[in-house]
Amino acid sequence: MLQIAKMHDPVSSCGHENHSFQKLISYYHAEKDPIIINFFEDNKEFITVVLNARNKTIAHSDLETVRSKTTWGIFTDGEDEKYFLGLHKAVDYLYGKAGIGPFPEWPVFIDAGFDEFLVKINKIS
Repeated sequence: MLQIAKMHDPVSSCGHENHSFQKLISYYHAEKDPIIINFFEDNKEFITVVLNARNKTIAHSDLETVRSKTTWGIFTDGEDEKYFLGLHKAVDYLYGKAGIGPFPEWPVFIDAGFDEFLVKINKIS
């Protein structure tokens, strides 16, 4: 979850550039491009959930949040899959703007069940 949240860091903070999705969008002047706008509109809820979890517990361990026993990082079933499919399209678009061709397709085992995934990983290692 932290890695996803870090992708949505601003272009820069405290005078230092961030290596983030926002930076790439800015670098390729894609802020107003429909595919990027649609990605953020379609995934606003999921991104907000991830950022709140990061800001309140993962990165900062906010005492008030801990005391309130608020649960962060819960999203609607399927929102994560929708996010990653949209992210793939957005990154593919940025690859095109960068002139480096299409973003590679997700590996076949991404759609497999978790147990099948573990079996495949164990065979590799």
